[in-house]
Amino acid sequence: VIQPGDSLTIEPGVRIFFDGAYRLDVFGALFAVGEDQNRIIFSREGDTYWMSINFSDDADDNSRLEYCDIEYASGSGYEPYLGAVNCNGSSSSIKYNNISNCSNNGIYISNEAKPVIQNNNLIDINSNGIYSDGSSPEILDNNISSIGGTAGVYLTQSDSAIVVNNTITNNNSYGIYIKQNCYNTDITNNIISNNSSGGVYIREYNDNVDIKNNSI
Repeated sequence: VIQPGDSLTIEPGVRIFFDGAYRLDVFGALFAVGEDQNRIIFSREGDTYWMSINFSDDADDNSRLEYCDIEYASGSGYEPYLGAVNCNGSSSSIKYNNISNCSNNGIYISNEAKPVIQNNNLIDINSNGIYSDGSSPEILDNNISSIGGTAGVYLTQSDSAIVVNNTITNNNSYGIYIKQNCYNTDITNNIISNNSSGGVYIREYNDNVDIKNNSI
């Protein structure tokens, strides 16, 4: 646990292995910034999935999770921490990460969070790639594929979400799923292909969803 007012810096090349159902809760600041050729690894020790990295509503919005390989995570098993990486009211920077082989959502965003999620690879995720509930994320330049749940990007009750320049392909169901009460959504310049149920699904009670210049 990183307590309020505390900070943890993880240097490039560090490898962190969780031996069992453990998680990293962030109430202060986390700076896990690797390098393209010297990445930080969060993984499991043995065969048991570990839980997740949880940025709480008290976490420092200057926190950074960049150039990390995050694999074999399961989520913490209770709302709103249902992804490998969770932003609960936190607007941290999540960039240049590889998130793979996870048993729940890849990135779970909730409680009016406004994170920048950019240039990540999300591959082989059992549930949704990126899930936003009641938040306003910027989802930019990501590669999202082999997702087993409802969608590569799932939005519900999310105002002013931006989904731009992503490649969302080869997923089990939809590329992008917009459930309800999403307003002023920008879906632009994405490549959305080979998703079993459809490219973009807009369900109900959504307003001003702008879909332009996509290849679907």
